[in-house]
Amino acid sequence: MTMINTRGGQLHCACSGSGPPVVLLHGIQGTSAVWDTVAFGLSDEYTVITPDLRGRSPSFIPSEPRDYTLDLFAEDFRCVLDMLDEPALVVAWSMGGLVLLEHLEQHGSERINAAVLTGTTAFPGTDAQWFTGSTVESITDEAIARARMLQLAPVAEPHAVAATWWHARDADYRALLPTVTIPMLIAHGTADNECPPTHGEFLAEHLPRARLDMWPEAGHNLMNHDSSRFIQMIREFATHS
Repeated sequence: MTMINTRGGQLHCACSGSGPPVVLLHGIQGTSAVWDTVAFGLSDEYTVITPDLRGRSPSFIPSEPRDYTLDLFAEDFRCVLDMLDEPALVVAWSMGGLVLLEHLEQHGSERINAAVLTGTTAFPGTDAQWFTGSTVESITDEAIARARMLQLAPVAEPHAVAATWWHARDADYRALLPTVTIPMLIAHGTADNECPPTHGEFLAEHLPRARLDMWPEAGHNLMNHDSSRFIQMIREFATHS
C-alpha cells in the first residue's frame, strides 16, 4: 500500500509484483478491489498499481460536487504516473476510460506506452447512460442497485458517484481520438447494456493504432465475466504492443 500526495489530498494505491508497470483504473463506483483477481494474475511478471481515485476510502473524499470533475480525476491519475520510473501500460474500465482520455487530452501520451479500454466510451451521449436520475438522491438509489448488479464491493461514496456522473455524462472526446498514437486495445462485451458495443466499435475505428476484441455474450464487467481470459488478453497485448 502506498499513499500519494496530490493537490486535493492523499490518494491510496495498492502495489504488487515486479517488472514493467501496469496501472489499473476502476469505474465510477468501483475501487481498487475490483482489480484484485487481475492484479494477482499479473503480479508474477508486472508491477501492478491499482489506485483508489478520489471519493473512495482510504483515499481522500471531497464533500463538494465541484471536486469530482474529470480534469481533477486526471490530475490524480497523473500523480500516480509520476511516481513510476518508466512509462506504464494502462488498463481503464468504464469511467476510468474517460479519466484516461482526459489525461491524454491534457498531457498526450507522456508516461503511457499503451492502453486497454474496456467497457468504455469517448462520448456517453444518450445511450451510454450509467445513471438516469436527475437528483443526487435518485442517482444514489440507482448506484446501490448498479453496484449489486455489477458485483462491486466495496464501492465509492454515494455522493461521489452522483457528483462524478453529473460531470462525466456530458464528456466528449471524439475529436481527441485521431490524435492518440499509442497502441490501444478495445475490449467490449456484446451484451454490455451499460455501454453499448457500438461505443467500443467507435473507439476502435477512430483510434489510429487500436484493435477491437469483442467478447460474445459478455456484459459490462469483463474482469468478472472471465478473469483468466482477461488476464491473458492483457499479457498478450503487453507482449505485442
